[in-house]
Amino acid sequence: MTKSLISSVHVGEIIRCPCRTCETESKHTVIADVELQLREEDSHNFYGSDEQYQTIQCNGCDTISFRTAHYSTEDVYHIEGEENEFNDVFLAAEEFYPNPNVSREPIDNLGWLPSHIPPIYCETLQALNNSQRILAGIGIRAILESVCKDLGSRGKNLHERIDNLVKTKSLSRNDADVLKLIKNMGNSAAHSVFLHEHDQLEIAFNIIERMLESVYISPRLLKVALENQN
Repeated sequence: MTKSLISSVHVGEIIRCPCRTCETESKHTVIADVELQLREEDSHNFYGSDEQYQTIQCNGCDTISFRTAHYSTEDVYHIEGEENEFNDVFLAAEEFYPNPNVSREPIDNLGWLPSHIPPIYCETLQALNNSQRILAGIGIRAILESVCKDLGSRGKNLHERIDNLVKTKSLSRNDADVLKLIKNMGNSAAHSVFLHEHDQLEIAFNIIERMLESVYISPRLLKVALENQN
């Protein structure tokens, strides 16, 4: 097998890609690229693949993102054209960073949370949107720890502190049980990390947001509403 690394072959090319800012597919310009080409053949067979790594810029809003594309002779389709001729079409497996298809928005009124919680919340949300699952899991646990500390919820481990949140009605029993079912979510050891499934993290983050709204935000909203009545 032969390997070739080439650069700047596609610079200036226009491609259509999803844009996380425009929230639609739009034209992008390749502003930097490197391509790894693999080739292997014998008297009977040929295999080739191209891995493209590109920095691209949206032509509409100037947002810059990163694109990878994989092409392989095993992913080629033969499309019938005119006069019974067949054209080879290579399908690309594309990935983009940051992920343009994930745009979970933060909850409203973050400024009403204790000052040390919003930075953790925002970084955790960013990790979740970027599919950085280890960081998202650590962030969710950090938010839980911060809320427990702020509310004076005690216990020798995070599981016990979660149970105490239920006793003070800061967290529902069902939500507490779900959090503890998600593997290692209740393990408070700083060195203990686990790669959770994305849907598990989404569920856990939903619970975290409900708790933040219930404990900190809803009481403030009610207070403001009552004050406006007077």
